[in-house]
Amino acid sequence: MNTTDLRAARRLAAAARNLTLAGLCLAAPSLAQQWVEAGDGAVARSFPDRNASAVAELEPGTVLQVIETSEGTRPFHRCTVAGGIQAWVHGRYLAESGVPGVLAVTGDRLNMRPQPSSTPRSMPLPDRLDLGDRVELVARADASLPLGEDWCRIWAPADTTVWIEASTTAAVEDGSAAASAFKAATRTLPRAARKPGPKAGGEKPAQGGAPEAATPAPQASKPTPAARPGARAALGRADQLFDAAKAQEAADAATWRAVAEAYTEAAGLAGEGTPIAAVAELQAERARLRVELVSLSGDLTERDAQRRARIEQLLDERRQLELSRSLHWGRFDGRGYVRAERVPGEATRWFLWWAGERCAEIVSGDGRYDLAHFEGYQIGIVGSQRRAYTPPTLDTDELLQLFDIRSIEVIAGARTPR
Repeated sequence: MNTTDLRAARRLAAAARNLTLAGLCLAAPSLAQQWVEAGDGAVARSFPDRNASAVAELEPGTVLQVIETSEGTRPFHRCTVAGGIQAWVHGRYLAESGVPGVLAVTGDRLNMRPQPSSTPRSMPLPDRLDLGDRVELVARADASLPLGEDWCRIWAPADTTVWIEASTTAAVEDGSAAASAFKAATRTLPRAARKPGPKAGGEKPAQGGAPEAATPAPQASKPTPAARPGARAALGRADQLFDAAKAQEAADAATWRAVAEAYTEAAGLAGEGTPIAAVAELQAERARLRVELVSLSGDLTERDAQRRARIEQLLDERRQLELSRSLHWGRFDGRGYVRAERVPGEATRWFLWWAGERCAEIVSGDGRYDLAHFEGYQIGIVGSQRRAYTPPTLDTDELLQLFDIRSIEVIAGARTPR
């Protein structure tokens, strides 16, 4: 199932839940595209009811693509809106993407809301954001706060749907014209600005003037530091100690201190700023927290037991969140979904995709792996870099890093990369 199909399935599932709560029934969605336009008083809402949270008041004439229609005395259309819809999400689940004005989603199944709050008066939209999505920032609720404590107003993805009362819309007879207008109004994410280079052939300086300084070539982004030899093995030994301690019914504080020391040693050996050091430091913190947990004296009351279980859950959730944000995931030279680039008359080329972008090219130089078997899977690789990243210039295209794979670990089952 590709990304478009997956989003469509999620929209239908969410719609069914919302309509059940509202006491309505869904009419069977038509396979043909249906186009309408907003009339006077058309309001986009988060679910099909006049009392539902208002997402936006639509300008008359706004083109709408109908996904499905509810039944009842006051039917509502579920639509995507030409030009997009703005919504609010909490900054706790967003991070800077490296492109000004664009944020990366760090949580999965993240709600978008009509107001900067999570109260019942701000019920979420039918669709949600997925881990790795990128969104355009419109405004902050309070820019004086750190991003993780603030609400952010964003442009929702183009396929985000809202509910609009059918009586406030009018049918569009020319579907082709409506589709063209809808496409023309679709927003695109801002891209990183590229400094202009010198024109082909160069420009002659004005007579009597000094020649202008040449525009410097774009510089490659700073590469991730490589871990020192033995760091990966040290991390593996620390992982074994962690698993052994966790398998014990009641590992004591001394056992967990030894685990924390092993991870601290691995982090120091790897070197500051390396992916392995980041994972080792996180695991060392987890081990130190477990030291505090097992040091609690006395019998645990039921409330204390629940608190301890919650701490355990939060520790695991934090580790998973930190790992999900890392492209390399600490243990790999590269990570992503495998996709092929096939050009007639040329050999197939294989790439790793992450967060909707190509991040590296991969080959199996010794023929050990048939990469076609991994197409659509998320994998982590260990290998040697045969080509460094080269940024694009006016005369040459961008060249991604090229890795010769020595080993592959499958992380997730087959799916289309986002």
